[in-house]
This record gives sequence, structure tokens and C-alpha cells, in this order.
Amino acid sequence: SGDLDVPRFLWWDRYGTVEWAQLAYPRPRELSWVEVYWADEEVARSSGRVPHDVRLSAPTDGRVRLPAAWRLLYWDGTGWQPASETAEYGVARDQWNRVSFRPVVTTGLRIEAQLRPRQSAGVVEWRAGP
Repeated sequence: SGDLDVPRFLWWDRYGTVEWAQLAYPRPRELSWVEVYWADEEVARSSGRVPHDVRLSAPTDGRVRLPAAWRLLYWDGTGWQPASETAEYGVARDQWNRVSFRPVVTTGLRIEAQLRPRQSAGVVEWRAGP
């Protein structure tokens, strides 16, 4: 989560807001789980290394931490729908956070993350499967 040599997607310079990231598929896919590996720069910041946002090629302020909460949405052809209202959405560092849901056929997935006050968040990697 804190390895600054690994590319990541960050919502850097956004704090305490709801943000999103999206995957789009060229053809419909049946999916029933998603795993997210969250970024967390706490260890890197305490080591004195300057974190960088790969989107901007600029240093972050070290406040990229685990989100407060998140949920997964899927595109049903007309709008974004929650993949599961009852699943547990993990926010652990240094591991895959998996959420399973009833199978859906979709051309898009969206992570919606609630950032903590005075902190940003980011994704090292996410993947989805049948």
C-alpha cells in the first residue's frame, strides 16, 4: 500500500469528498467480485520519502490514506446501480479487499470512495472477475 515505486491512481488534492474511479469494458462481462488494493502513504511519509502522484508527476502532500468507506457500482445500460447493498467493503492496507455480489452483466464498474476529512485516498490496483 505504501510502496512509492508502484504506480497508483490517487485522488490527491481532494480531501473528505466522495470520489470515483471507473473501469469500462468494450463488451458486456459477467462479474461477481471485485478486489481493491488501497494506497496508504503513512509509512512512506514517516520514512521521509516524498510520495508522487503518477497522474500529475508531482509530489503529493503525504496525506494519501485509506478511505473511510467505499462501494461498488455497475452500469446497467441506463444508470449506475449498487452491486451490493449488504456486502462488507474492506479498507485494510497491504492486502486485497474483496467484495462479492450476485453476478451482473455489465460494460462498466465504478468504485465510489468516501475520503476521510483532511486526507486523500488512492488505488494501487483493482480487479474484477466472474
